[in-house]
Amino acid sequence: MSAYSPWVNGLLEGTNGKLLSHLKRLCAPNLGEDEWAKITKFEDLPANWPTHFDIAIEQLNARILPAYKFSPDELCLGIVVNTVTTPIEISSSELEEASIAIQNDYISQQRLDAYSHIVEHANKRKIAFDKRVQASKDGVIEYKMGDLVQIRDSKLDFTQTVRVGIKTNRCTG
Repeated sequence: MSAYSPWVNGLLEGTNGKLLSHLKRLCAPNLGEDEWAKITKFEDLPANWPTHFDIAIEQLNARILPAYKFSPDELCLGIVVNTVTTPIEISSSELEEASIAIQNDYISQQRLDAYSHIVEHANKRKIAFDKRVQASKDGVIEYKMGDLVQIRDSKLDFTQTVRVGIKTNRCTG
């Protein structure tokens, strides 16, 4: 990964913002929205935030992502959310191959469903973008400073990036 990568920086800033928001609410649950508007910096968080860190991460991983319609736990770990807890006798016994196959099939279907949802979400965004282009004068969009744009560099179409240690080598072929 390159040192200067604006889109990755933006993803990290968004994730950190969500994490800080959860930590704020966990550290001082009695504060209302107006009080939290005053606490906007990391340094202003109460000193007990490390005790709530794991809970905040757990909450973020359990939340359903609107575009995917699944949580990160469901997609990455195959965890089934909102189901009856398995009794300890069953969960600690040796698994049968059929149970493993059913779980793997469930996980595969869940990921396919999430992929379908994200493609549908992307199509909706593209339709909204196309409407904006057609509504603008002469089909030209004028971008303002700070707008997110995607650039396609066609000379990279036939290259493959290979990571070796911390170096990045570009191979053509």
